[in-house]
Amino acid sequence: MEYILGTDIGTGSVKTVILDFSGKVLGGTHQYYPTLNPQPGWQEQDPDTIFNGFINCIREAIGQMGVAPVAVALSSAMHSLMAVNDEGAAISRLLLWSDNRSASIADELRNSNLGRSIYAAGGAPIHAMTPICKLAWWRQHDNQLFQRASKFISIKEYIWWRLFGEYRIDYSLASATGLFDIGACSWNDAALSFAGIEPRQLSEPVPVSYRNAHIHTRYAKHMHLDATTPFVIGASDGCLANVGTQALTPGTAAITIGTSAAVRIARPEPIRQFSFMPFNYMLDENNFICGGPVNNGGNILAWSTNTFFSSDTSTGYDQVFKKIENVPAGCNGLVFLPYLNGERSPVWDERTSALFFGIKPQHDAAHFLRASIEGVCFALRQVLLLLEGASGPIHEIHVSGGFVHSNQWVQLLADITGKRLVAHGTEDASAVGAAYLGLKTMKVVASYSSLHHAHSRQFEPDRKLGAIYEKNWSVFEKLYPLLKDLMHQN
Repeated sequence: MEYILGTDIGTGSVKTVILDFSGKVLGGTHQYYPTLNPQPGWQEQDPDTIFNGFINCIREAIGQMGVAPVAVALSSAMHSLMAVNDEGAAISRLLLWSDNRSASIADELRNSNLGRSIYAAGGAPIHAMTPICKLAWWRQHDNQLFQRASKFISIKEYIWWRLFGEYRIDYSLASATGLFDIGACSWNDAALSFAGIEPRQLSEPVPVSYRNAHIHTRYAKHMHLDATTPFVIGASDGCLANVGTQALTPGTAAITIGTSAAVRIARPEPIRQFSFMPFNYMLDENNFICGGPVNNGGNILAWSTNTFFSSDTSTGYDQVFKKIENVPAGCNGLVFLPYLNGERSPVWDERTSALFFGIKPQHDAAHFLRASIEGVCFALRQVLLLLEGASGPIHEIHVSGGFVHSNQWVQLLADITGKRLVAHGTEDASAVGAAYLGLKTMKVVASYSSLHHAHSRQFEPDRKLGAIYEKNWSVFEKLYPLLKDLMHQN
């Protein structure tokens, strides 16, 4: 059977999906790896552990099928950064998007004219997540490492280097670095100057359709690949989640809730509004994925179940929602601002914090748990409304991420946003999107719309419940502006 592999290099695992040429999912594999926290706010991983997980994930997928795929297409988490020496060996750990050590640098740049011009050219919000700020931190705080480094690259670039012996970065990931010019599709001199690096210290930017079929023999043998199997470099996980859920048409948005969360729309041009700094990441040369990420998604559910019930979410979403089944919508006026880990869109404030508001004697642990989930949905609604104001009405949202396993959570999000939600399946949307991009690159299909989607579920908003949520929303949207200065004093 002819098939393609889509592989997503995520922050918690590598995920591979197996698709036939119609887009039907035939199987998949996972390889997990740990995150290290050597200091508060630091988030690091071992790049060689991830590389080995990548190799083994593909090997297992091919083992399921018994024959090699026609191609392997890649997706990757954004904003990672590591340093390598002249031989391409890692001389640092991998800094993840969630690494917050450069927060003060980001704050200073964000409030400068230079920051505005870098954002306008590159489309990546000015925040500690972006490599431009991580590089500046290394230069200021670990200059010995900074000077030793031959190149600064992401985890996908490191994997590509080890497979093919060349440094390449797709336009999509490059546009998420803060170092790129999305109009010229080249590195931005002003951004590089701020970071203190030269173009030779970065990979060569290439289109998302770029491919290489000259993999090192030892890796081909280990993965049971043909030595000439092409690898498609692909794009970033956020962009490919829109592809994987087919949220590419006007009036359609995508929402992903994993550990963190994001709202995204596809457009032919960027949205350049510094007031809320939407990201503008390239899907390809003709399409941008615009939107806003939030720091607090599924991690809030894990925290709240552990805090209020001394348990976690590993027993399943059904058990979590059973705990709150007797709590009415709106939690009797209890509102949660879910900025537990600071917040990205739309406030872009690493120093903000979470808050419960409106606590009354009738509120118990179940109310606090439900309010936590509602708070995540309110945060996503806030981003959604800003995108609608900048780009036009959104009528339908295609959802992905771990939360699609819970019909209750998806329905709650529909009720709070007032939009129809569509869940196409439970597979990893970014890995599926990578496979779709691969099928299009290999000219198996002419467009994404011709590909198969199974297990579509639709969720219509409950207008009566929506009216209840409007009362809490009117409180939610005022909390951060009123309390920002007090939060910064804490």
